[in-house]
Amino acid sequence: MKVNPSSEIEVSIIIRTKNEEKHLEKVLKKILSQKFSRGVEIIIVDSGSEDNTLRIAKKYTKKIVHLFKWRERFSWGGALNVGVENSKGKFIVNLSAHCIPVNDSWLKELYDKIQGSKFVGVGGKQVPLKGTDPFEEVELWRWFPDGEKGTFSNANSIIQKKTLQKYPFNEEVNSEEDGLWEKEMVQRGFNIGYCSAARVYHSHDFSAKNTYRRWYGRGYTMARLFNSKDGKISYFIWNLFKFLVYDLVYFIKSKNFKYIKLIPYYEGIRQVARFKGGRASLKDKVGYRSYFIEPPSVRLIKFIEKKIKNEISN
Repeated sequence: MKVNPSSEIEVSIIIRTKNEEKHLEKVLKKILSQKFSRGVEIIIVDSGSEDNTLRIAKKYTKKIVHLFKWRERFSWGGALNVGVENSKGKFIVNLSAHCIPVNDSWLKELYDKIQGSKFVGVGGKQVPLKGTDPFEEVELWRWFPDGEKGTFSNANSIIQKKTLQKYPFNEEVNSEEDGLWEKEMVQRGFNIGYCSAARVYHSHDFSAKNTYRRWYGRGYTMARLFNSKDGKISYFIWNLFKFLVYDLVYFIKSKNFKYIKLIPYYEGIRQVARFKGGRASLKDKVGYRSYFIEPPSVRLIKFIEKKIKNEISN
């Protein structure tokens, strides 16, 4: 596949970036290797990269959009909406800057699933990079199974552009803009699909601090916009037990027994963060800034991070 801006664009691939030099070139090379005969454009929406991200991007596309020329502040949904506003395609593919397509049929699988179908959006499968973050492996195992049913995520998805123009992503939420959009579409009577054949590798290097921030934001959003019980003691206890079991089952199935002893440390971070995020939402505090919240005990976070990282590297 060759990206030809002069041809009729069928698919616009939007990639949100900030300091993504580690994986971006692999992602872009894999996009260009796709077996896909329709016109494609790649749009980079950058929110202030300070590394080599933009230099890498310019080697593969001329369409680089600087978010803060279009929006006053960052939001996940806002970055994608800006990409849509600058796109030419009939279909929008949202791809994380560190999601590497597994094979050269990834784009065709997504496109074939939505083209001429009842779906206005289709999510693809995310596969973990082994040995990067074992607890993220558990999440992806649960959320993105093989088969016809899985999670819709803007890390790897395709959406009808006309639908996004009418119903753009929420720009106020600190996370879960994709889940909120999916919920709205279903409520309006639209169908969202899932394609496990459209696979990407998606993993983050383990960071206790980022884990805390991510789950604090999710707890806040889930309580505020999805009416979950995050922020309530009974739900905290239930989630702690439930996720302990998920982790244990996965590590036994995958024979990664060495990680079992780390489960209480990781779930301590995750469930406390989720609980505190939910509590903040119930008190109507912090708003979109919750994604950037600091953990309550930096010393404890550093201790847990060192312990887990040492085990991953061994």
